[in-house]
Order: sequence, then structure tokens, then C-alpha cells
Amino acid sequence: MPAVVTAGGRIDGEFAREAGTDLKALAPVGGRPVIAHVIDALRASGRVSHVFVVGPKARLGAVDTGADEVLEEGATGPENFRRGLERCAEVRGGDDGPALLCATDLAFLSPEAVRWLADQTGTADADIVFPIVDEPTYMAAFPGSPNTFAPLVDGHLTGGSLQIVRPRVILENMHLIEAGFAARKSQLAMARLLGPGLVLRFLFKRLTVAAAEARVAKIIGCRVRALRIGPDAPGLVGPRLCADIDGPEDYEYVRRRWAEMSHGGGGGEETTP
Repeated sequence: MPAVVTAGGRIDGEFAREAGTDLKALAPVGGRPVIAHVIDALRASGRVSHVFVVGPKARLGAVDTGADEVLEEGATGPENFRRGLERCAEVRGGDDGPALLCATDLAFLSPEAVRWLADQTGTADADIVFPIVDEPTYMAAFPGSPNTFAPLVDGHLTGGSLQIVRPRVILENMHLIEAGFAARKSQLAMARLLGPGLVLRFLFKRLTVAAAEARVAKIIGCRVRALRIGPDAPGLVGPRLCADIDGPEDYEYVRRRWAEMSHGGGGGEETTP
């Protein structure tokens, strides 16, 4: 299936100073831009036919990321989704088969994690498949991580930055997805978007994954499945799908953890530890 890597995110302040760039995709991890590690994992999974990167074309085109094509960015994140998913539809000749929508900052993404998630398309009856992982599973893989977790009835959970989507459904509901994108970094803003009843359930820690799934499906007109990945999945699949870089603390942690895992024999600078 094709994959879209959204690479338009800018960074500033301490994060940009540490990274030496204002473009998150180009932040170095293990001696290479983080986006290069992401595309390596997509390619090596054996499940990805094309990789389309959406971002500042001149800057990303000057870096050897391994993408099939770099598409010029739009004004917003959802506009970048749209451009990439339209290109996926083109290469599939209008077929509405699934595609992968991937963030640029999954430094620990592995071929095994991509392969495992892609293979769920046969069992997940949904237009969007969104992986989630509980705090104990995540922290066992990445101890000391500054990652945050949403307190739900089902546990303290974090979401993945690689999803399976059906392009047609996303393209038909872009105006609704814009609102969800704007709220994505705030647990309370996301709860507000879900409605006052769910806000109260969230605040009193009575919100369930099933209730959130149902409400999101109603809001954006898509069948949504939050795919919980437990510790029994092979190769730290769940944590690797969720370990993104939101700020300077995440970036410092990722660089340190990458060095520790590489030094321990889990891989060199040219591969994911």
C-alpha cells in the first residue's frame, strides 16, 4: 500500500536550537534526519509500494530521504494530508484501498512495526485504524520517557503516529478533520470536540475508548477503530508506533535512548535500534 509522510512541521525555541533546524523532519537522530529513519522502516517493511513526502519541497528535495516523491506543502497539516492522499488515489487508479498516514518524527519506527500494523487491514473493519498503547507497555520499552498519557477507564493511553486510512473517506471529510487536527495536542480540547457529555466523562476519568470511537466516527463520518496493542505484540510494536517527538524533552530523550540502544547492539546509526 502507499504511504504518506507529513513533513511540514516547524519547530522553534530550544528544540530548534538543539536540532539545528526549524524543520522537524530534518532534526538529526543517530547522525541522520529523523525522516530518513521513518522512510527506511516503511521501505524495509515489505508492505509499502510508494512513499510520498509532503513538506517544503525545496528543502526536503535536497536531502536523500529515499522517498518516491516530495509534494509541496499546503497551509495546514490537513491540507498536507489531502495532497498526499490524493496522490495515493492517483497511483492506485482510483481504487479506495488503504494507505498509511505517517508522521515524520517516529524515530524508533521499525519495519516490523509497520508490517504488523499494515497486516491489520484484513481484520479492522474501519476507515481509520489508530493504534493505542497503555502506559505500562510504553514505559517498559522506553523507561523514563516524558511522553504523556490520557487517563481513560481502559487505562492511561497514548496514541500512535502511524495510521491506516481509506483516502476517499478522509478526502470527503476534510473540513471536519481540520477541527480534530487543531485539537490534537490538547487532551481537554480533544474532549471538548467530542461533546460536553464526553468532556465530563473525561474529566472524571469515566471516558472509555469505545465511547470515544463512537463519537469520533459520528463527528467525522468515518468508521474509526482504536487498535490497542499490548505487550504480547512482537518487537515493541506498540511503543515504536507511538514514540514521537513533540518538544525538546522528547528530542533529548530520543537522542539519548537511540545512543543507548545502538551501543547495546540493537542497531547502528544506519538502522533503527
